[in-house]
Amino acid sequence: MMKRLLLGGLLAAAMAFAQGGGGVGEEGMGGMNPRSGGGMGGDMGGDRGPSIRAVPTPMDRIANQFNLNKDQRKQVKSILDDGQKEAMPVRDQMIKSRQAIAQAVAAGKSQDEIDAAIKTYAAAQAQMAQIELRAVAKIFPVLEKDQQARAGALLSLLNGIYKGKNWDAPPTSPN
Repeated sequence: MMKRLLLGGLLAAAMAFAQGGGGVGEEGMGGMNPRSGGGMGGDMGGDRGPSIRAVPTPMDRIANQFNLNKDQRKQVKSILDDGQKEAMPVRDQMIKSRQAIAQAVAAGKSQDEIDAAIKTYAAAQAQMAQIELRAVAKIFPVLEKDQQARAGALLSLLNGIYKGKNWDAPPTSPN
């Protein structure tokens, strides 16, 4: 019984993740997403503006980390937009593969079938990492010498950048 309950929970979580479902802290569960207006508290009088500080976008974080000038910002944005276009079908494959893994586990499929689904997911994840690293390699020459010295931070800033539908949207929840 416990095993079925665990598998059912895994399947539900995978489906919610794949659909971008509202989790705790998002609009779907009455969380405190500043863009949704939901959450606790409410308007206590007066127009004080948003009480929660806006989360910087990935482009803002990159621009601030490297103190990019206007031309560099434009070039970096173009590189990352191109990477997003390349990453979209891979992202979709990752979602489908995660669903396939969850369904195989929930249906009690053989370990070989589960392993095949895992290999498909791993291949898509490796392809996504290649897209991210190619973006890093394209951005590096755009940086000036003093900025290039801090380029190690670029790897962490771009890790997982294409997991969402829009790379430059602020994150809505930790994943």
